[in-house]
Amino acid sequence: MLELRPHHALCIQRFIGKGYSEDFTSKMWEVVSALKANPEQTVLFVKGEDELCAHCPHNQNGCVSMEKVTRMDELVGLSGEMKWSKAVEVANALPVTDICKNCEWYSLCHII
Repeated sequence: MLELRPHHALCIQRFIGKGYSEDFTSKMWEVVSALKANPEQTVLFVKGEDELCAHCPHNQNGCVSMEKVTRMDELVGLSGEMKWSKAVEVANALPVTDICKNCEWYSLCHII
């Protein structure tokens, strides 16, 4: 089962191929492709690091942006197991501008 941080439900939907590193971008494409191919798959929303975080260069013996991303996770509010299609529905009803305004990628994805 794919494990994701709650805020990644927003990032995945708006991903346009930019990333922190080649490794991270490659992993993100893998996750995006898998979820598009099977939107009814169950995802486990977790507190703390997930499968994408493992490929992020900001994850250096733990996330160097933990406070910021934890706050974003709290604002998204997804938890436990959920079908990806339902997570998309819930995430798309959220005020993305308020949740993501402090994200370094906001200028790329807020218009999508």
